[in-house]
Amino acid sequence: MSILRRVREDKASMIEMDNFSFAYPGNHSTQAKGISLEIKESETVLLLGPSGSGKSTLALCLCGLIPHVVAGKMSGVVRINGWDTQLTEPGELASCVGTVFQDPDAQTIMMTVEEEIAFGLENVGVSQSEMEDRITEALRTVGLSVQGNTPVDWLSGGQKQRLALSSILAMEPKVLVLDEPTANLDPAGTTEVFNALRRLKSSGDYTIVLIEHKLDELVDLVDRVIVMDKNGEKVCSGTPETIFYDWAVELERLGVWFPQAVELTHKLQAAGFPIESRVLSMKQLADELRNSAPTLHADDEGILCLPIASTASICEGSKAASDSLPLLDIRPVGSPACKEGWLKPLKLQVR
Repeated sequence: MSILRRVREDKASMIEMDNFSFAYPGNHSTQAKGISLEIKESETVLLLGPSGSGKSTLALCLCGLIPHVVAGKMSGVVRINGWDTQLTEPGELASCVGTVFQDPDAQTIMMTVEEEIAFGLENVGVSQSEMEDRITEALRTVGLSVQGNTPVDWLSGGQKQRLALSSILAMEPKVLVLDEPTANLDPAGTTEVFNALRRLKSSGDYTIVLIEHKLDELVDLVDRVIVMDKNGEKVCSGTPETIFYDWAVELERLGVWFPQAVELTHKLQAAGFPIESRVLSMKQLADELRNSAPTLHADDEGILCLPIASTASICEGSKAASDSLPLLDIRPVGSPACKEGWLKPLKLQVR
């Protein structure tokens, strides 16, 4: 008899957390209150927070590894599609929730692509004929064009992550949880994974929870951003535009990263450039700059320049200057540096 128990039927709410908190063995710190949140069906949510805020812990909770596999003390209630995760074994919860973690090599156990996807299906008793159809469809959905007998070791990092994603999709879950799936991937692999996620989002069939630092590549995917503080408590929740602009000061205090386009927009606004839109991508920023300053151009060194002579309305009372003198000068400061194991984006100097 299945121990999986539905406590409610509510299609509008796919994920519900009520004062959830978790303490690992040896951690005696007390949390003032747990995190409470609600994620709607077909919604794509990005979780942000400083290192140690509990984002990965939350991911482990959503897939049922907490509290059934990972040792520690859990309090509060977590429901996935109405199922209480404390009353549902991870194996049964896998029919509703699929999770992709950071390391591509740590998520594969079989020798070939087809065997890898079939492994989960065999464990839940899917018939051979249906299994073949699911494998074909899962590979097509993530855009992984390889033969089923291809050795997993022959795949690139990006292909392995898409294989992990296809293995999950073959189980036909409603919720996808991705915990920094591109952390160990190069730019090409990152693009492969995010393009696969775009196809999944466009289908409208999945509720997606993302934990990721490469914000510029995924911000267009996100419906809502939830920010956690170092204590694992929710700070704010809203659209990307609301979070990255209205909550910018608080995010900076917490040490939460911004999309580079947003960070650059803040710098340009502080320098007096009239950018009114809440841009989220470099393309949006470029369009805004073109609309605000039609004569903006890049010189031979890639520096964005705007002649002062064409900006009298922006800089009232400024002295006349030659057309070659740039009003806007953007260049990188220093070289990329690692911070806490992550590649920190280049700082930009705006003059």
